[in-house]
Amino acid sequence: MKNTNDDQCRNFLIALRKIIQAIDQHSISLKKKFGLTGPQLIILQSISTDDQISVTQLSKKVSLSQATVTDITKRLEKRGYKVHEVERGDDAIKQVRQYDYDVILLDLKMPGMSGED
Repeated sequence: MKNTNDDQCRNFLIALRKIIQAIDQHSISLKKKFGLTGPQLIILQSISTDDQISVTQLSKKVSLSQATVTDITKRLEKRGYKVHEVERGDDAIKQVRQYDYDVILLDLKMPGMSGED
């Protein structure tokens, strides 16, 4: 009986290690492709999908501590990331004319425009 439990435990640890290695490889790939870590990308994605979100709400949403979220957002700001949000399509056009954006995330069904304008 002990041998079976030892084998199961060993197999579980091997499987867990393979999962961790896969996550590490994916993290390296994200860093190379986007220049950001997985948690940084998750934070940016969450910020972009919520109208307004506090650090507490964000930390709960992404399953990271408030201190980690605060640290990540500060590092992103130091790297020059800024988020501008608008409610209406015509406001988005004004923003695009006013600022030079590297990336724009948008909804094709914003109030004030058809999405094809």
